[in-house]
Amino acid sequence: RSCVEDGTHDSWVEKSNKAFAEGGFEGTPTALLNGDPIFPKKGDEQISEANIKKWVAEANKGKKPGTVGATPSSS
Repeated sequence: RSCVEDGTHDSWVEKSNKAFAEGGFEGTPTALLNGDPIFPKKGDEQISEANIKKWVAEANKGKKPGTVGATPSSS
């Protein structure tokens, strides 16, 4: 509570909010697939478990499967 009242992290919050707004994001939750927003919908299709699975399969079509690792790799 004191860090909020004292403004300890104000500069970080301002920087984060600015980056969020400049990224074109409008609110939370924010869900992206290959950098494109999919929440609350992708195109004309509403987000759902089935659609997320379909969209991921479509995004991966023709791509070689990656190797599972302990940490994400850089792109």
